[in-house]
Amino acid sequence: MEYDALVIGAGPTGLTAAVLLARAGMQVQVLEAKPGPDFRVRAIGVTPPSLEILQSVGVADSLVRLGTAVREALVFDESRLLHTLRFDGIHPDFPFILSVPQGHTETVLREAVAVHDNLKISWGTRVVSLTEAAPVTTNVSQKAAASGYIARTEAGHTVSAGRVIVCTGSSGEPLLPNPLRLDKRYRHRFLIGDYPDTGALGARAVLVFTPDGSVESFPLADGFRRWIVQLPTRYRNSLLDAELADRLIRERVRLRAGKVLRDSLPAGTPQWWSSFQPQRRERRVFRSGDVFFAGDAAHTMSPIGGQGMNTGIADAELAAHLIAHEAGLLSSEGLAQGRQHAVPDYAAVRRRAYRAAADRAAVSMAVGAATGNIVSKIRSTAIRLLLSRLPDHTVASHFAMLTIPGRRSALSSSFSENREFHDTQKKQTRPLESQPM
Repeated sequence: MEYDALVIGAGPTGLTAAVLLARAGMQVQVLEAKPGPDFRVRAIGVTPPSLEILQSVGVADSLVRLGTAVREALVFDESRLLHTLRFDGIHPDFPFILSVPQGHTETVLREAVAVHDNLKISWGTRVVSLTEAAPVTTNVSQKAAASGYIARTEAGHTVSAGRVIVCTGSSGEPLLPNPLRLDKRYRHRFLIGDYPDTGALGARAVLVFTPDGSVESFPLADGFRRWIVQLPTRYRNSLLDAELADRLIRERVRLRAGKVLRDSLPAGTPQWWSSFQPQRRERRVFRSGDVFFAGDAAHTMSPIGGQGMNTGIADAELAAHLIAHEAGLLSSEGLAQGRQHAVPDYAAVRRRAYRAAADRAAVSMAVGAATGNIVSKIRSTAIRLLLSRLPDHTVASHFAMLTIPGRRSALSSSFSENREFHDTQKKQTRPLESQPM
């Protein structure tokens, strides 16, 4: 079957792109290799710019109800509170960072998928190749793509589309001869555990920087709290099981943060745990013809700071807007950046935004993960001086990604609201899943 647009991958980036394309009136197919929705807890932080995008497709309010609004972050060293960072006032609608499991974000986006008869998800459908073909047009697109594309699945089926957004994550290689280039593998390793929340810290985020390493903690929905600890060097290459991971998290939190957090330490058994060693990778080409790469399929960064998924959602927005524009469904005025009506260059805008976010993540990780008594004393002094002299609004806006370049670079009220086609396509909810192709 032929589609206006094909989205490969049904994570937050792919689902955002698909819903935006469907709201523009395009016939959209999503292919996802996983057999069904993945409810494992991964990314948890949704920033105000991402909530703006999700608001444009009508799911932000539902997501906020499922999450926890983090309005304060407490910054400690091993013995004292250095600063309380407040997010109040950073955004008129979303004056907070939303802590919500990634599975909930995907759930509300799938609910948005369900109201569109022009949007279909096929689960258990792994794409093994993507090749250029003859141009593809449907009765929706007003302008044909420069060329078409044929996606071949593992089962041997093919799907044709005029334009493609690849949102497979970093594990989706290779679809085109343009691999992710490894820029840096960081030496630090971190351990994550989601524990029952004692409630002592409320809805606050907590950052603790010590001579031995860092501890971070964030509230989750459903009565849990996430703890992230920097592992000592001797565990950098160790194989971990659930028992050892639990012991290491509790031990590191107690040793590093016990004096300042006291009765707020992890309790019970972790609902979920994982470890990671951050990498930074970047695709040489973000757009090849009418194929757009978005999210981790285009770039990866350190998860410290929670900017990866949010950068992918912003990628999805611009890619979808550009595709709608090039199909004749969105004016250049609606797509313009700033005061000019010039159509933004996807690769230039999103590469700049990614590099800004990745640099911030790297700096945050380097500052927090530096060890040793002298370094720790310098860091504590610098944090106190810097955060006491800068307005909270400035610092909070930085960490909430409100100052990332290219933010909301493809705004158009006509794209997300009140389109005649959109009004005719919002019909009764249908099943979310189709059979593998």
